[in-house]
Amino acid sequence: MVLALGSNLPILSTWLTGLVVPPSSINTPFLVQDLAPAKLGLDYYSLFCLSDFGQGISAVNMSDKPPSPSSTRLAELLHLSPYTRSGAPRRPHADNDTFANLRARAIATLEAMGFEPETMVELGVLWTHQDLMGHVTHSQFIDYFTPSSCIILTHYADFLGKEQGDDVLNGRKVVPIMTRFSVELKRQVKYPDALIVANRTKDPEPTRIHHLRAIFSLKQQAIVAWADSPVAFVNTMTGRPVNISKAEGNYPALYRELENKARRGRELYEKWLHENPGAKRRGAKL
Repeated sequence: MVLALGSNLPILSTWLTGLVVPPSSINTPFLVQDLAPAKLGLDYYSLFCLSDFGQGISAVNMSDKPPSPSSTRLAELLHLSPYTRSGAPRRPHADNDTFANLRARAIATLEAMGFEPETMVELGVLWTHQDLMGHVTHSQFIDYFTPSSCIILTHYADFLGKEQGDDVLNGRKVVPIMTRFSVELKRQVKYPDALIVANRTKDPEPTRIHHLRAIFSLKQQAIVAWADSPVAFVNTMTGRPVNISKAEGNYPALYRELENKARRGRELYEKWLHENPGAKRRGAKL
């Protein structure tokens, strides 16, 4: 490994495992040789070039034959690329997503368990999400669940129509408020990975709805965390619970829809349990 530094850059970023350039090197280009690529987390020898103004780091492959994206760690991060999204122009590198088959299996499993397709969210696990032992931190799981909360709230708003939907999203009149958020961590998660956060409506009551949510790891093909998050419908003027089955506008229709979702989800889950009798012993409790 050879590191080449520009003439006006005194310090090499700690991103490169804490290597520090001595002050005596200012205005004097120098080379640091024989650094092990494994220490830097690289799969092949690279030349790191830093501009004189320290505006970035670029890697140039030193081998004669450039690596195929499918044979590098980059393929495990293609789920983060905009080229894998609908509407993007087709590019050959985007066809090497190593999570494609895993994603199909994960979605099929979650749908069979009664989770609702319209509120699923996929998130990427980043290296910075981990602690010093290489595991995703406890607090990061809360962040993973947050986009799911936004999707569920938006789903309410869309069903209620423009006026009542705007009230929900802007905290006016009757609004759904999360009253508790309980998380159970089932498995450790490591980078790189992609997670699907799924929601299932459960036990609807006229004044509150329970949402059971799960985080599913594509790499592990298993649920790694659960969350129970009941939502109460509250009048913002009085602070009192609202019976949405008898409220004005589209709230009664929303309540019936949530009842139907809960019933369908329960039926699918019971069918899935019948087809997977060992699942309950492994903690797949819904």
